[in-house]
Amino acid sequence: MKCIITGHTGQFGKHLTAYFENRSWEVIGISRTTGYDLNNIDHVHQVIELAHTCDLFINSASIITAQELFLKNLHSVVKMITIGTSATNFTDITKDEYSLQKKQIEDLFHQLSVLTESKDMLLLKISALENSIVSDYHVSYDNVVTIIDFWMNNPIVNVIDTQFKLTDFTKKKLKDLHGLDL
Repeated sequence: MKCIITGHTGQFGKHLTAYFENRSWEVIGISRTTGYDLNNIDHVHQVIELAHTCDLFINSASIITAQELFLKNLHSVVKMITIGTSATNFTDITKDEYSLQKKQIEDLFHQLSVLTESKDMLLLKISALENSIVSDYHVSYDNVVTIIDFWMNNPIVNVIDTQFKLTDFTKKKLKDLHGLDL
């Protein structure tokens, strides 16, 4: 089995790479360190061509344009996991650029996932990965790979959301960061 992981050099990407390599998958990491700058449209198209030879594509690059092109061009080609964020649940409140862009990717995912020619697709909406931000609710890297393991055996599920819990700490963080009083 062969998979592509975009953003494989980050903490999350490293964990995913190790997970698949430990299961004897051939992993192709996509990042500047492997010669792919996803801000370069030619590199994005090279990755799209490469994905035609894979069994799984993990779309976790933080470059929104690349994520969008991967979704549009690969949804009917390869089984795909798109990494999203639970912050898209609060775009009407926070209005921050990152969440708004990720919401566009999420909306595109939903549009494409209902098409009959689409392969198995998972949108994994992660709230806060361990060690990523100060929060009272984290999803561990091991939890994420357990979710992926579950999905690989139950691809009928196409969205898994690891919701933020609006505890007092989270409400205070939203107030501090965005001036929101919830």
